[in-house]
Amino acid sequence: MVSVATPSSFPSPPVGPHILYPRLDWNRDAIVLGIESTAHTFGVGIASTRPPYILASVKDTYVPKTGGIHPREAAEHHIRVAAEVLRRALEVAGVSMNSVDAVAVALGPGLGPALRVGATIARGLAVYYSKPLVPVNHAVAHIEIGRLLTGLSSPVVLYVSGGNTMVAALAKKRYRVFGETLDIALGNLLDTFARDAGLAPPYVVEGLHVVDRCALKAREPAEMPYTVKGMDVSYSGLLTAALRAWRRGGGAAVCLGLRESAYGAAVEVAERALVHLRRREVLLTGGVAASPVLKEKMRMMASLHGAAAGWPPPHFAGDNGAMIAWVGLLNYLAGITVDPGEAAVEAGRGGDSLALRVLGPPLYEGAEGILYPVDWFGVPALAKHRIAKRYRHPLLDARLRVERTITEAKAVAAALRAGVPAPAIYFVDPLEAVIVMEWLRGAEKLADIIEREPGCAISYVEKLGAHVARLHGAGVAHGDLTTSNVLVHQGEVFLIDFGLASLHASLRDRAVDLHLFLRSLEAEHPENVEPALEAFLRGYSSILGRGEAGRLLNLVHEIRLMGRYREERRTAWGQG
Repeated sequence: MVSVATPSSFPSPPVGPHILYPRLDWNRDAIVLGIESTAHTFGVGIASTRPPYILASVKDTYVPKTGGIHPREAAEHHIRVAAEVLRRALEVAGVSMNSVDAVAVALGPGLGPALRVGATIARGLAVYYSKPLVPVNHAVAHIEIGRLLTGLSSPVVLYVSGGNTMVAALAKKRYRVFGETLDIALGNLLDTFARDAGLAPPYVVEGLHVVDRCALKAREPAEMPYTVKGMDVSYSGLLTAALRAWRRGGGAAVCLGLRESAYGAAVEVAERALVHLRRREVLLTGGVAASPVLKEKMRMMASLHGAAAGWPPPHFAGDNGAMIAWVGLLNYLAGITVDPGEAAVEAGRGGDSLALRVLGPPLYEGAEGILYPVDWFGVPALAKHRIAKRYRHPLLDARLRVERTITEAKAVAAALRAGVPAPAIYFVDPLEAVIVMEWLRGAEKLADIIEREPGCAISYVEKLGAHVARLHGAGVAHGDLTTSNVLVHQGEVFLIDFGLASLHASLRDRAVDLHLFLRSLEAEHPENVEPALEAFLRGYSSILGRGEAGRLLNLVHEIRLMGRYREERRTAWGQG
């Protein structure tokens, strides 16, 4: 499905100082070509520092014959149409590759095979024509093209697409995520229901999603789950309930109920962010932003708060090359480029992993993985790669690495929601067993502090006890709570390495956390076990109470009695 946008087919507002790059030189003539290939769309856009700013946007979208997006089929589609889309975009813009100043490409997030096509083509063009290569974040591109085409200055953003649902806004010179889906994205919800209910493909007919069209036939909506948690939404329960109701013969009322719950929840979390941040603008962007129903709901919500609401034209709401070209232009003017040899997507079982720019040698090589510093779109970060183990059968090893990567990401998210400090995660590739996370520069292991300053470390152990209680209160057990998996950074205690976590922890799982922590103390710091235990329990009791702490300690005593090798200590274990 081919779509072409020319300068005459969309608004072209004036461009002033950019909120992220206020010192950009707009007197400089520059043209940037952008390539988008993160999912089902291969697009090429061309942007300029001169009006109308977007010179061309041409895209060809892969439409599966059955089911959802097949990453390999999407990649094959992109390879097949790339040359023609590129030729057409240059023709519409009236420029040649020789007059282009830089090539920009979306390096993620997205589907691995599809990403690799765009990265390979962009790298080849940059090398062949001796042009700088500019990396672009796909999500930021959706926001920035929306800002450009609506004229909104610093809006709260509701970004909804097949793979993304988030509420974001600019805060302290960076785009921050204030809310997101806790499971599946809004577009995925609609497409999956439509496919499983037999309504699609195609998913969109005459500009309306088939779920929206189905809903038009209903008088009243069927009752459906509606899940909002702070500024987060959850759609998996809604999908399950809607499919069950549909199979019972619920008909169009199910479509209406699904739509109202899904759109209502998305708009509500955007409203919460609008009020929280005291903004006066909201931007709807992403593929689902093409829905006239959702746009009207956003308009009504904004009017309640005296805020302006906007959204890009349909061509620019979904994935497109113009948004990559535009952010590529901004990054290029700001001097953000990447070496072509480092702008590839790693191959391997069709994963989504990006080839990250390594900033130095590995910082740590543990039993399970390697930790090394990387550049994450201009931000120094840490990449953790779970390495393959030859002593395990390849299938078993692959399964464990994937499972532990997923578990770690989910457990960190749960910990942060519970108020437990942990390094924020920027990117997860389960198939390649890679996690990119926040870099706590200068952090020390609790084990090193106990060794150097045991008296000072006691206050940190008490903080740790409180954090573990919060984690347990959220139903999560760490699973590997040793003094080496606890960091101290700027006076705060952080938990790391959640790969063995339990996300539905029993009391015994929680007791194992304390058991492991005490075992690591006994092995490395035997003279500090009793004061550390007392400090830990003080912190734990301050959150969950003395009774819960006593139950935990009694169960730890039972666990220790089951061990074959144990040291008899003069401690009142198990006496609550």
